[in-house]
Amino acid sequence: MRTAFVERVLRAVLAADANAASARWLAVCAGAPERDLFVKLGFTDVTISNLDVRLRGDEFAPYAWSAQNAQALEFPDQAFDYAFVSDGLHHCSSPHRGLLEMYRVSRKAIVVVESRDSALVRLAERWGLAERFEIDAVIGNGFAFGGVNNSQIPNFVYRWTERELAKTVQAYDPSGAQEFRFFYALNLPDRGNRVARALMRAGAPALQALAKLFRRQCNSFAMIAYRPSGARSLWPWLARDGGQIAFRRDSVSLLAKHDARRSMMAASRPAAASRGRQRRFTRRRSSSISATASCASSPNAAALVSAFGRLACRPASPTPRIRFGCGPVRGRGTTS
Repeated sequence: MRTAFVERVLRAVLAADANAASARWLAVCAGAPERDLFVKLGFTDVTISNLDVRLRGDEFAPYAWSAQNAQALEFPDQAFDYAFVSDGLHHCSSPHRGLLEMYRVSRKAIVVVESRDSALVRLAERWGLAERFEIDAVIGNGFAFGGVNNSQIPNFVYRWTERELAKTVQAYDPSGAQEFRFFYALNLPDRGNRVARALMRAGAPALQALAKLFRRQCNSFAMIAYRPSGARSLWPWLARDGGQIAFRRDSVSLLAKHDARRSMMAASRPAAASRGRQRRFTRRRSSSISATASCASSPNAAALVSAFGRLACRPASPTPRIRFGCGPVRGRGTTS
């Protein structure tokens, strides 16, 4: 476990919620490192869960333990305040299902610490500095555990992006606006051949500096996804009817007015753009005519006037707008 990074993320949860330490937590795919960190931070009500059949159930005192498949948790909806995982979802045969099961059983938020899918990490894979299939985990567990669904088959290391995590949660719960926070860190691997490890150590300062400038190239990645609450609890077109969420029929007229207003704004944009192009063309033509007048006394005045006249009458070609790369997650997402 990336202990320092995970501690920073959990401290951010504690800073945002004064009652988080005494809240009810579920840690999936968890073990002794998670237990030790929860104890250090003063958490009082934590359930540790995993699929390891070698456990007796008392290894995680003072916390409770439950044998659970993260992809099919046996707890009821919103049974916990928070659900937490650190480097466990990529051991699931369906990481997205594990993520949504965590969301289902949580009442406030989920905390997910995994690897990020980035160009730098994919380059590290090609150089043998990052695993694509987690073979070392199976070897370290006596060739019997540590792979996909804790089997002896090495799991594919599924890496995430901000947009993928947010879209998965939003598709599962479209009732309101979630709040997302993202965290980044660079943890340099200690694998590969001797030359690769030496190069990694030598280039560590440069890589750390690069990670500060381009945080999305970091390999350690965390997300806190808060459930819709307060003013964000329901979208304007939804309402609570008893214990159910229902579509507000009276919202149809409001939505129609909103769509009409958007259509009017969209229709006005081309006209404004056309006026802007006309003003630019007029300024360009005026400057060309001024230049023509200033050189009228030269011997080649007639030729210059003719050339400038042709240039002035030539319409300006529109410049295409090109965007490179992907921007941040829009909406309420924040980065830390």
